[in-house]
Order: sequence, then C-alpha cells, then structure tokens
Amino acid sequence: MDGAPEASFREVSRLQAQATDLFLKDQDVRAVTSVAGIGPLNPTSNSARLTIVLQDRAARSQTAEEIAQRLGGDVSTFHRDVERS
Repeated sequence: MDGAPEASFREVSRLQAQATDLFLKDQDVRAVTSVAGIGPLNPTSNSARLTIVLQDRAARSQTAEEIAQRLGGDVSTFHRDVERS
C-alpha cells in the first residue's frame, strides 16, 4: 500500500491493520505479515507491505491465483482510502 505523499504514517498504519484483519477473516488465509513505514521494504513512511500466507493447497477452497483475485477485490476500497489520506 502506497499512500499519497502527504499521507501520515499513522493513517497508513490504521489502513494496514484494517486490511490485515480483513485478510485474516478469509478461510484460505493462514497468516499475514505486514510492515509499515521506512525500512528495507518501504522507501517512505507512507508505505506498507503485506505478505499473505495461504492455507496448504489441500485445505484451500480455490487456487492461489483465484484467492489473490478475490482478496484484491476485497481490499480495493483501502487503495482509495490510502490515496485520499
């Protein structure tokens, strides 16, 4: 997630937490790791990165590609919120 240049770290962190909570409610997601702010993965404080770990293949309801498409649609509103923050 990359916020607008004026987006605060606090706002990006809030939206990151909301996205993480949404992903963790999905039956096909095992875990989510997220990093916000400046660091090796993020060049600026208005950035956040999330890594989603899926359930084992046998336990999933869909393929990884289908799950990624579904989850991407679920968080499309976060993208708009970050751009406005």
